[in-house]
Amino acid sequence: MWGPAGESEELGTKAYTGHIEAAHAWDMATMKGHPGEGGARTVTTEIPYDKPSFVYDRNGVKISSFPVYHALPGAVGYRIEYNGLSVVFSGDTRPTVSIQQACKGGVDLLIHETFPSAEVFAKKAGLTEADARKVIDNIHTSPTAVGQIFQKAGARMSVLWHFSVDHETLGPAHEQVRA
Repeated sequence: MWGPAGESEELGTKAYTGHIEAAHAWDMATMKGHPGEGGARTVTTEIPYDKPSFVYDRNGVKISSFPVYHALPGAVGYRIEYNGLSVVFSGDTRPTVSIQQACKGGVDLLIHETFPSAEVFAKKAGLTEADARKVIDNIHTSPTAVGQIFQKAGARMSVLWHFSVDHETLGPAHEQVRA
């Protein structure tokens, strides 16, 4: 698994995969001596979370990472290139300049997270609009902001992810992205 290092060891990808292995300790013990011995073993490569980094280059597939921000420093997005095509994946983030930089030179597909607007999220989650706005503005990307990101990036195709789709969220988000 490739993933970002954290500001501290316990916030990095190695700590995450270590906890997954620990959670599977019983299963691992049952596999000892069993034909086709398996279980949860990981090989983890941590990448910088605070600067663009080259992650992978094999068989024509190139992957680079860039910092994004999701509540705490440590989240990353990725740019994947293969056979003349490129994809930029935002990761879970609020709007960041690094996404625009990752799209420079053109991108075929931009996949960016979005959350419902603060007004819609407040109603859905039973929050005050002020609290919902804190979540949207500090951790996620509003539909209006993602529409602006899509326009600036100029990708051939743009896709939303990390969005709760239902009758109350979809219509307003669609209108806000298009605006």
